[in-house]
Amino acid sequence: MAPAGTLFAQLAPGDLVLVGARPGHGKTLMSLELAIEAMKSGHRGVSFTLEYTQRDVLDRFRAIGADPVQFNDQFTFDNSDAISADYIVSALSDPSRGTLVLIDYPQLLDQKRENPDLMVQAAR
Repeated sequence: MAPAGTLFAQLAPGDLVLVGARPGHGKTLMSLELAIEAMKSGHRGVSFTLEYTQRDVLDRFRAIGADPVQFNDQFTFDNSDAISADYIVSALSDPSRGTLVLIDYPQLLDQKRENPDLMVQAAR
């Protein structure tokens, strides 16, 4: 796998990168490394997750050698129970050019945490 700096240098505004691998193989860490590269370049990083707490994400920043305080004004974390595709579109209605957006666990986007599991919904 290419270092995050190399991958980030190849991205253009509007690019979509889907990071896929088995659980525990570093998808979140690699995505956060990309966000760090974006922020080092003066851009914003935004993270939407249904899986992690803000503390988890900040601990991951530290695990890859980044000081979260350095990026306080450039990084936004959102783990709202209301996260869905519509929620993210609304939250990003006016992003600045070059904003790097992380959507962790995208297969859950339209299941909102406040809704029951899909199997429970289908059984009704």
